[in-house]
Amino acid sequence: MNRQHFLATAVGAILGAVVMHLAGGGDDNARLSSRTTSDRGESSLSRRNAELEERVQGQLKEMERLRTEVARRSPADKPSAGTTSNDAGAPKPGTGVGATKRSKQSPRYVYRDTEKGLDAVSWNDLGRSSAALMPLLADAHGIAHGTKKMRPEFYGELTKHVGAIITEAIKGEAAGAAWEHPAFAVNLVHATLRNAGVPLTAKQEDLLEQIGHRFIEADARRKAGYNKETFELQKRVDSVRLHDGLYRDVESMLDDAQRAALYPAGVKGTVGLDLFSGSIQWDEHFKRIEHTDRATWQQAVRIQMISKVLRPSLGDQLDPIIAEWGAGIPDAYLEREPTGPIRESEDLEPAKRVTDAAVFQIALFKSIRDRVALTDDEREALRNLNVAWVPLRTGKG
Repeated sequence: MNRQHFLATAVGAILGAVVMHLAGGGDDNARLSSRTTSDRGESSLSRRNAELEERVQGQLKEMERLRTEVARRSPADKPSAGTTSNDAGAPKPGTGVGATKRSKQSPRYVYRDTEKGLDAVSWNDLGRSSAALMPLLADAHGIAHGTKKMRPEFYGELTKHVGAIITEAIKGEAAGAAWEHPAFAVNLVHATLRNAGVPLTAKQEDLLEQIGHRFIEADARRKAGYNKETFELQKRVDSVRLHDGLYRDVESMLDDAQRAALYPAGVKGTVGLDLFSGSIQWDEHFKRIEHTDRATWQQAVRIQMISKVLRPSLGDQLDPIIAEWGAGIPDAYLEREPTGPIRESEDLEPAKRVTDAAVFQIALFKSIRDRVALTDDEREALRNLNVAWVPLRTGKG
């Protein structure tokens, strides 16, 4: 299975980032865990909380089962829908770009080579769940920051809607329409806003149709520009930026109520919370690297390179490259110290920070590729390394 084209991993990480973070580290839950059982009401609340956590675990197991099923049914080299020819964004003969479909469950927009995958999705069901999920993610942000109180039913509400989204995403993926495909994105926006009670106007629908067409073509050009030497991390950065551009164009045409439906307070720009940006593609593709100063950061990167890609005997060649590269990392970026739940969670991170980390990292990869005598296996491992290393300062050295 090509994980780059598989949404269940990404949306599943939202549960890991939000629900499991709150279950394990939220102040309200800590208080629940530490309370005595002498108060029957509090004891009942604790038991209910534990039951809901058990439901979360069951949902995560079901996600893993569905991942395995898609892996069995989808060949790894299967192309993304809509990108199999140079005219990927052209209208499908007989329907036309943006053709209105037969029912609420049908996609609003159909582009060349996307109909089968998009038709496999129940769009009204998906839109209902995504519209309901966004305010819950805003609540999660508030709970994590202490501005909102945890309620016992919160876990169940999250898992209900995330589970429904994953189900529909897997149906589309198995039929050839990945979540990150622009055709999927514009239909998701349309269905979400309709179910949130702030539907697009006719003019906005036309504009969204044009956005889909434009970004399908841009995505095809992006992929056509790669060769066998292109780093997987570069592909991910490019895809994230392309989808950020798509959603910027979407946001620019929305009114305030529509914008609030897609981007409630605290959600926008955070990996693990923001569904309507390229940042969802960083879920499970970044890793925090702790350091106390620039020297320990460079040493941590060296350890990653030796453990993931290079022979230990190449350390002498690697050290001056890392030193030169590390000296160019801006102080403001390296020394930034996330606070509160963003720091405590393993999955929540400002999306721009992850993208910046990946860009810095690609520059290092290029230097290593060009200046170190790598074996074919090492060159391949370097190309395939697809995780951004994000610095986390833990104190002064």
